[in-house]
Amino acid sequence: MLEFALRWHRFGGGSSRLPFEEFGMEAPAYFSRLARILESDRSITCGQTRAAIRNVCALRLQK
Repeated sequence: MLEFALRWHRFGGGSSRLPFEEFGMEAPAYFSRLARILESDRSITCGQTRAAIRNVCALRLQK
């Protein structure tokens, strides 16, 4: 999931179908789970990248 997020966060997280094709989950479930992963382990990636991915998650969960 994190590798996927690192690839797609610069593009707003990619299309809504990509998480389903990659993980078999709808986009809201993917972004929600990704946000929880980033919160649970702050050592996953650098702070700036983690913040950028968290922003994408927040934006995608507002839709």
